[in-house]
Amino acid sequence: MAWQRPHSICYMTLADAFLTRLRQEAESRSKSRMVKEGVTVEVVAVEGCRRGFVQGYLSRVYEQGQGTFSKAKTFAKQTIYECERSNHCKGSSSGDPTKTRANGCSAYISFMFEEGATVTACVVRRRLTHTGHDPNNREESRISRIDLKLRFLIETWLGAGLKVSEVMAEVARWNKTHGYTDHHNRRYFPTRQDIQQMALTLRRPSKPPQGHPPRRKPRKYDTLGKDNAVQVLRTEFREWCVFQQSRTTAGPSPRPLVVVLQNAAMREAMVQYGGDLMCIRNNFEGLRQYGSAVYVVAVSDSDGNAHPASFIVTSDDEPATFLLAFRELLTHCPATPRVVMLDREIQVFAEVLATLLPDTLFLLPWVQVAQEVHQWLQASQAAGKENAGVRRMLLQCLQELRACDTKEAFVEVVGQLEGRAGLEGFRAMLWTEWLAHPTRWSDFGRAALCGGPAQGCCVGEVRLFFLRLQHQFLKGVHTRRTLPDLLKLLTETVTHRKNAGDALLDVSLLLEGSAVERAAALIKQGWPQLVTWQGPWVAHVPCHTLLETSYRVNLLTLECECPLLTFGGPCVHLCLVSSLAQVRQGASPQQERQQLAQAALEQGDYLLEADCCMTFHSSGVCVTELASGTCTCVAAALDTACVGALLVDLAREAGHTQALPPVPLAAPLAIKAEEDLAASQSPVIIQTHTGLPHSLTNTPQDLQEAQDLDQAHSLSSKALLEKLYLWSTTKDFTDSEILHRLLQATHDAVWGSQPPPHPSPAAPQPRLAASCGSDRLRAVVRTVRRKKRRWVRLGLLSPR
Repeated sequence: MAWQRPHSICYMTLADAFLTRLRQEAESRSKSRMVKEGVTVEVVAVEGCRRGFVQGYLSRVYEQGQGTFSKAKTFAKQTIYECERSNHCKGSSSGDPTKTRANGCSAYISFMFEEGATVTACVVRRRLTHTGHDPNNREESRISRIDLKLRFLIETWLGAGLKVSEVMAEVARWNKTHGYTDHHNRRYFPTRQDIQQMALTLRRPSKPPQGHPPRRKPRKYDTLGKDNAVQVLRTEFREWCVFQQSRTTAGPSPRPLVVVLQNAAMREAMVQYGGDLMCIRNNFEGLRQYGSAVYVVAVSDSDGNAHPASFIVTSDDEPATFLLAFRELLTHCPATPRVVMLDREIQVFAEVLATLLPDTLFLLPWVQVAQEVHQWLQASQAAGKENAGVRRMLLQCLQELRACDTKEAFVEVVGQLEGRAGLEGFRAMLWTEWLAHPTRWSDFGRAALCGGPAQGCCVGEVRLFFLRLQHQFLKGVHTRRTLPDLLKLLTETVTHRKNAGDALLDVSLLLEGSAVERAAALIKQGWPQLVTWQGPWVAHVPCHTLLETSYRVNLLTLECECPLLTFGGPCVHLCLVSSLAQVRQGASPQQERQQLAQAALEQGDYLLEADCCMTFHSSGVCVTELASGTCTCVAAALDTACVGALLVDLAREAGHTQALPPVPLAAPLAIKAEEDLAASQSPVIIQTHTGLPHSLTNTPQDLQEAQDLDQAHSLSSKALLEKLYLWSTTKDFTDSEILHRLLQATHDAVWGSQPPPHPSPAAPQPRLAASCGSDRLRAVVRTVRRKKRRWVRLGLLSPR
């Protein structure tokens, strides 16, 4: 009997044999295109309907950031989906991907179904190399096509008689349900003009009615007249309005809505503190719901307190519109800040603002940069618990880029990153988003501030100051549908904050009672039946004063969309949902926060700095100061242990490493207080196997801790080698420079090679990052060398 190969087709099932034959035939037919054009071929077994399989496949390709394929061409047995930007530019079009979708892209995905005896198969050929545009560029997503499902829902809502503003509110609620947050992406966030155009298309008759004259054309220069801004700005808010421009949509040059608000107290704060640091934060949620984008310009005093210098309201998010508003603000109240810190979503404003402020340095908060990169990693192939080590390594690469104190060091680290294989997608993302302007977020771009008046912009106080602006001045602004209501809310925010600073009593607390008392009264009135739960920890609560408005409440982060300021304590909506969560069965919110902190610690979803810890979890990001335990989230402001604080406590208790196993040269896991680090005035290193700071100096306390560690170390040399070998065969193994040096030194000591001489006491100190805002030196990565024991220096045997 002849011998058969184990992988022969005779040993396969009928379905596997059918799929294998199809794969071989498809590869033989597409062999030339696979070599020349980079076409890939795969054969997939289909379960369910064919249309659902195609839509699911295209959705996964889009979620992986490989493009949108929506233009279908159907042939006899094959359907080809071309890139939505496959049309070629014509006429006066320049083919700019940020202005038109006619980019001539040649990427495509084709599907061909084959019926077998027991299985239905689909031959998928795809060419994902895009030409003429970059699918990962956020600026190009402004003109993307609207999602088909969302477009169908919008047409349904318009057909049911809903107004455009009501449809935008439904779209915003749909996006929150599905977790879409990129307000620049037109695919899920259509503008008001898009919905108005869809409404006109649905109302337009297919054929002109017989016997009726044609409709009269509208006037050439028609204004919307929907904002009602002129009347309120001339009467009620006359003392607040610095500049206003009504919105027009017709004519050759339509004008956007622009309103600049500033009263006497805000003007005084801008004149007094505007020469040092100025922060600009935005809220675009209202822009996609009701057509109003809100910006706050804030300054900081010597104590680190935030003061609003101005509010800017526009009808779009274009840089030219904000430049017009900011120019009018500086004309009314001149100021030349040394530093302007921008929000991540408006970093493109730095280029146009530089024309007004040529000597100003524009920066981005490092926290937002790390958060954006972590979100990209969660959506890439490095997602999942099994790839926690890969994500940790890539975040550390980003941390090394940020810690560069010179341009030459930054270029060197980028060159090392370019030499690593398998990181093409990560490098492409960095070049698209961050490496084009490194001076805005890297330390070498901020080195010029050291020793100047704006040196405080690099310390932790300014980080807390910037991240808390969102829930100090922009909380709940997107819930106001009309411009007069929005302007009233902004002015009341400034007034309430001033009253709280002056220790004035809120009379409403005496008349209506506290938030807990009002929540208890609402529960007795049957309000739990009006609360809509979106999962176990998110609820939508109707406003008790405006029933047509509902607020989203998150029990884990203790965030509510209502306009009540955070420093006033929890609102009635948060108290209502918290009371309902206490009486139901299951885990409590605090237990869920503990689980999130434990999961973040195990999966490496955190980034340790010299003075803070950034924790990335499903509900957001927490930035916790290691010295004081203060966090930037709302939960910490309400005296609740947040996920970031819980992770720091777990890190103090853990004592084990996530990247490498403990080695003899490692120090115990200990998070030192900021005061101790500043008092020691010694160089600091960050050990790559723990990620926590450890001093280079050997104090008596450190020597005593080292002796205790040696006495507690009971494993033999053979057991240590076996443990290291077993660890190197697992998926958790991660190579590093410090590990290689340790093993190389051990190898040279055993086989007779002389180890390199130890540095003399007069050796130069390691290169330090620029100190920004503090005399304490910044952390750098260096190996740890302990001093030889006394008996080793004397040539004696160990007492053990």
